[in-house]
Amino acid sequence: MFYSGPLDYKQIDTLLVQLRESGKFQDLKKITGKRVYSVLVECLENIMNHSAACPSDDKTYQPQVSVGDYDDMIIINTSNLIDENKTEKIDHCLKKLNSLNSNELAELYEENITKKLDKNTNGSGLGCILMRRKSGHKLLYSFKNAYNDLVYFEIRISIDKYHEKVNY
Repeated sequence: MFYSGPLDYKQIDTLLVQLRESGKFQDLKKITGKRVYSVLVECLENIMNHSAACPSDDKTYQPQVSVGDYDDMIIINTSNLIDENKTEKIDHCLKKLNSLNSNELAELYEENITKKLDKNTNGSGLGCILMRRKSGHKLLYSFKNAYNDLVYFEIRISIDKYHEKVNY
């Protein structure tokens, strides 16, 4: 599956239906399919909720989403523009998540799911924690300069096709 362009709830629904109806998705073990679906939902919502608007008609920096089947892995790649001032916070958060083992991730998830959110924040990082836990692998990501105050954020999430137990 590949998509490039703006995202709204209607487009997200279309992409999720497209994924569910694909033969390769239907051939996945049930638990693997649930992981892929769950991670993709988080990725799509992150793009929709946190993307910066492209200052021109340049298609180079449109949000992009792909889900591919590579050997024993399902790879989800997403990319979108973000405000440059968000990169430090995202980098810090993802580095922290990548450094944690399964028990530490579970504790962090429990801590964040019960945390009361400040009305001025846009989330507690649960989506990224969930992506890391569901994938069982480190989240690979990069930031590329795009415009004056905008950065193109790319993230790759790998999910084992054949392992029932997630390894951290």
